[in-house]
Amino acid sequence: VNKTYSSVIKTFDNYKALVITYDDPDFSYVRFFCVSNIHKSIISGFFEYKKSDKEQVTKQVDHLLKGIKFKKSRHY
Repeated sequence: VNKTYSSVIKTFDNYKALVITYDDPDFSYVRFFCVSNIHKSIISGFFEYKKSDKEQVTKQVDHLLKGIKFKKSRHY
C-alpha cells in the first residue's frame, strides 16, 4: 500500500487543531480535530479530494480553521 501521512498541531486564539493529511493511490484526505483551550468543546471535520486539488483544498482548510470561534458558555 502506497500511503503518505503527515500531522501537525496548529495553535489559534482559543483552541488547538490537530490536522492530519494522508494519500492513497486515488484520493487525498484531510481530517481535523479542534479542541477549545478549556477542553469543553470539540469540532472535527473530514475532506476527501482529488490529488490534483491539493493546493486549493489546503487553502480552504486553513481558511476554515482560522475562522473557527469557540464561544464561552455560561454553563462552564
